[in-house]
Amino acid sequence: MQVYVGAETPFGLSLGVVGEGAETWGATIQGQQLQLDYQSLGLELRLRFLRDGGVNPWVGLRVAQSRSTPLTLDDLGSPRRMLHAGLSTAVRLGLDTWLGEHLGISASTAWQWCDVRVDSTASPTLDACAKPLHSILLGPTLRF
Repeated sequence: MQVYVGAETPFGLSLGVVGEGAETWGATIQGQQLQLDYQSLGLELRLRFLRDGGVNPWVGLRVAQSRSTPLTLDDLGSPRRMLHAGLSTAVRLGLDTWLGEHLGISASTAWQWCDVRVDSTASPTLDACAKPLHSILLGPTLRF
């Protein structure tokens, strides 16, 4: 789930607060089967194009504080909960389609860096970012 609340200038540039949360069960990340809780809160800068029409493409850049708590299995098969927190970034592309003056549908995609960290079973102290994650979001949007 993602929530963005921002203020937009007359020429299409907006700055807002963005919050994200995800719960994943049985996902494979960097070759490990795990359960993952993820949250982030940060700032996003968006530039919207073709604002006079019913369809508005936009690009965004996000910087956030993220927190992930993966539950993985160690070498003996015992579950192990980890906590990783850090600064994350994302580049986003989106498209808003307006169904009326205030209600629309938003579709976006993002490439996120350092949002999720997963400890290696070979090196439990490894504190490296996971490869960039790619996400796709589709949902309602409101404007006032």
